[in-house]
Amino acid sequence: MSTPPGPQTALIVRVPEAEAAVGALRTRFDPSAALGVPAHITVPHPFMAPDAIDAAVSARIGGIAAATRRFDYRLDTIARFPETLYLAPDPAAPFIALTQALAAASRLAAVRRPPRRGGSASHRRPGRRVTARRDRVRADSAIGAESITAHCAEIVLIENGSGRWKPMHAFPLGSPATTEGDACLAIADALEGSQTKEQRMASKQGRIVGEVTYREGDGTELVIRPGPCEITVTNLDVTIGWTDGDTRGSTAMPLAEYTRYLTSGAIELAA
Repeated sequence: MSTPPGPQTALIVRVPEAEAAVGALRTRFDPSAALGVPAHITVPHPFMAPDAIDAAVSARIGGIAAATRRFDYRLDTIARFPETLYLAPDPAAPFIALTQALAAASRLAAVRRPPRRGGSASHRRPGRRVTARRDRVRADSAIGAESITAHCAEIVLIENGSGRWKPMHAFPLGSPATTEGDACLAIADALEGSQTKEQRMASKQGRIVGEVTYREGDGTELVIRPGPCEITVTNLDVTIGWTDGDTRGSTAMPLAEYTRYLTSGAIELAA
């Protein structure tokens, strides 16, 4: 994990299950290991300056974490980016979704361009760094033939204000009973700020800045023009209204689709 100048924070998923396999390699080749960073998957780095982490930011991180079900994953593929060998998680999708939502919550410019499949906003591909250089044969030999099975149950906020990376706060993920609807509402609330049910149901102003599409019945996909829009979120769906010249349009979309547009930066909420 490279570190820009000045105090920084990062959001990581610790992977203690990988320490036995990659600990020696990290000590030798990964400078962050000597600075207190454990085996981890980054989601994302850099995040925000430590003095910018206030109660509202922590609440948003906590809301996104609570909206994400705890999940198991495997580390069984060695990949390279660009001179760093790392273990790629499978499945990658939960890590990508976390990175996008957390980047949106911090208003990072990187979220304007959603990561490619298998990538994260900060590192292109989420993965546990193994070594900075040398050959793949050495890594294969050190890690062994068996895949590493791990469990993601929390996100950890770390900071390096003292010169070493130290934990600031751990945010537990939701239970396996968390439904997709619960997750979408919680993520939307985290990005919009904590709201009462009445506040959520009220219309709010936003702006379409990326490609947002909809369908009229069984017709073809249509693109909503960029510009101001009105957004109403319910427990079932989201209605978006807009004006295009003398014509007023509106469409309803599932919560999951709205959350995707919100976390990718295609829809921005008015301050």
